[in-house]
Amino acid sequence: MKKSETGQTNDKQRQQKIGFMMKRLICIAFVIGLVLVTNGQIRWADYSQSYLPKMNNQKGSIGVLIAIPMNNNSYWVTNSNKSFVEKLVSDSSFLRKRPEDFVAINSFDTAAAHFFAYEINMSNAGEFEYKVLMNNVQLLKNWSPITMFTADSLDRISGMPKMAYLGAFKAPVGSYEVVDIRRKGTNKIIATGVVAWQSVKPIIDDIYTSSDLNTFITRLSRPWKYDREKMTIEKWKSKYTGEQIDKSTGLPKKLFLEYNENNLIFLLKAEIYQSHQVRYQLLKDNRIIRPWADNEFDNSIIWLHSLQAGAYRLEIKYSAQGENVTSFDFDISKVWYQTLLFKIIGVVLIAAFIGFITLSIILVKQQQRALEEETRKAKLQFEIKTIHAQLNPHFVFNALNSIQGLVNKEDIRGANKYLSVFGQLMRNSLANSDKDFITLSEEISMLETYLQLEQLRFGFVYKINVSSSINQYEVEVPSLLLQPLVENSIKHGVAGLKSDGVIELYFDREEDDLKIKLIDNGSGFDPAIQSNGYGLKLTRERINLLNRMLSRQSIQMDIHSNPALATSIFLTFKNWFI
Repeated sequence: MKKSETGQTNDKQRQQKIGFMMKRLICIAFVIGLVLVTNGQIRWADYSQSYLPKMNNQKGSIGVLIAIPMNNNSYWVTNSNKSFVEKLVSDSSFLRKRPEDFVAINSFDTAAAHFFAYEINMSNAGEFEYKVLMNNVQLLKNWSPITMFTADSLDRISGMPKMAYLGAFKAPVGSYEVVDIRRKGTNKIIATGVVAWQSVKPIIDDIYTSSDLNTFITRLSRPWKYDREKMTIEKWKSKYTGEQIDKSTGLPKKLFLEYNENNLIFLLKAEIYQSHQVRYQLLKDNRIIRPWADNEFDNSIIWLHSLQAGAYRLEIKYSAQGENVTSFDFDISKVWYQTLLFKIIGVVLIAAFIGFITLSIILVKQQQRALEEETRKAKLQFEIKTIHAQLNPHFVFNALNSIQGLVNKEDIRGANKYLSVFGQLMRNSLANSDKDFITLSEEISMLETYLQLEQLRFGFVYKINVSSSINQYEVEVPSLLLQPLVENSIKHGVAGLKSDGVIELYFDREEDDLKIKLIDNGSGFDPAIQSNGYGLKLTRERINLLNRMLSRQSIQMDIHSNPALATSIFLTFKNWFI
């Protein structure tokens, strides 16, 4: 029980000592003017001063005053002196030979801290000496006399007494320096000042969007009503799951915002009063859109406004320690018409619309071409039928002339037979008059009938030969195309030879072409000389029309004849078996 009570008593005394130190530790004064020191000078307005309160009310008490850059004050909110003081008070090696009342302060700037000793002046400086340690171990300056003092103008400008100047010192971040003052000839330290160079990093205290702007204004105008647990912690808990909340800050690890929440206010946990103390840069989709630069406001607010949709990263640092950077990620969603799905659908619809228009134009053009082709073919067919109609009267006229010739010879039997065969031929002609093409078998049958009819009158011999490679019942040819050619061979070739006349007709296949050859042993003629006959003329016109109407096929006619030799007519039906 005694040990327990003794431990409790020591803890209580330690807590009382720390409380006493914190109450009396720091008094900051902002004084406008210039502090001149021997061998140097500082702008007093740019520095804040920390010292024990007894400086003002206990005459003759020796103490240490520390001047550090005024920017350091901003970071004490998150890096207060309390924890550092507690560490020193609990360190028995530090308090040995030192007074319980000492001044200790954190510094975050790379600039040096200036140490002054009040109640020490030129008249009594010979009684004292000081030394400087780093981390209370490394000796930077051994016990030395005090030789520098503030200028006479200090008392006149600021109202502060003349003081001893001990020098300017600085240490790396994570270290601290101790300045001790003692009377010469003694080992007891009568005044101590400590500066610790602490690491500092921006801390985001809260984030506000346009939807909770009123809460932000209330916090600024009436800070005493601000309850972080209710107004910050609970706010984010209602919007994000536990896994999405950073337990150390109570803020979301990453912020997800709607497209209209594009104005953001980041409130830092610091008392910033100059814009250059805070620097930040902004990245969008991993690209820097605002490079490192000073904040726009002389306070703890970073305001991002009029942001477009995208993935952002805000990087913040203090100018005092630029190597320590705080990052925060947030996403702003796109408007529905900016989303990838909408763009894909839009592209598909536009492509479909363009495709539909293009297809419609193509179909219309195809229909126009088809109509034009049908019109052209109809016109050609009409012209072919017209030629066919012209051939029929020509054929009938020639047949009637033959019958008349038989009657004039009083060959009544021959005339009657001729009339019978002629009637059969006319019936076949009428039956095929509405057909553009007939089978080769039907064409040969009509040719044989016609040859038999003319054979009664002129007595020639004819021969028809069809190659075995041709199926004459499947392949089709233009109706009555060969009859005018055969008629020409009879009238202008073998008519005068009587029984010595010979007409030969050959049908053959050469790959995909149909070959027809018509030969007679008549006297021949010169094909270059224009004749008055209708047969060859109408046949040529009909072949030309057929070639214009056919797409992949064509008909070619060649005549080989001269007045001294027999006549041969060659017909080539190109691609006729495809």
